[in-house]
Amino acid sequence: MADDLRGAAEVLGSRLIVVTSQEFGGGDQLSRNVVVSQERLLAEVQGARPALHARIARHILAGARTHGLDSETLRARYQQLAESADFRPAPERQPMTDHEVRRFIKQELRTAPDLSCTRALRMLRDAGRACEQKRFKNLFREVASRVH
Repeated sequence: MADDLRGAAEVLGSRLIVVTSQEFGGGDQLSRNVVVSQERLLAEVQGARPALHARIARHILAGARTHGLDSETLRARYQQLAESADFRPAPERQPMTDHEVRRFIKQELRTAPDLSCTRALRMLRDAGRACEQKRFKNLFREVASRVH
């Protein structure tokens, strides 16, 4: 894919914008076309880490009338935004197996039968444990259907 992008860069010049977390060295012809997608930019573009590249691209397009669509200008702009961002790294949490998550949910539902999925996930994360939101939701529904 990098070769295809390099070919596009030869034709399009600074009109080609590549949003990626991969930095290309200064000697690489793609380096001037890359807007580096950094976790620090979450403060600016909002949302979850898995959608960071797409959110940065949307942010670029939303600001196109004001800031233009020149890759070199955008690269510098987003580097400056990343450097000045109020960044708080994601907390270190302990991953859990499905069995452990089910056990946690069952215990919490016994204590508070009307507990919402969102609140239960917040409690789990506040306890320093990790579980992806969609996975937790599926496990919560499974356990809740058996407990209630």
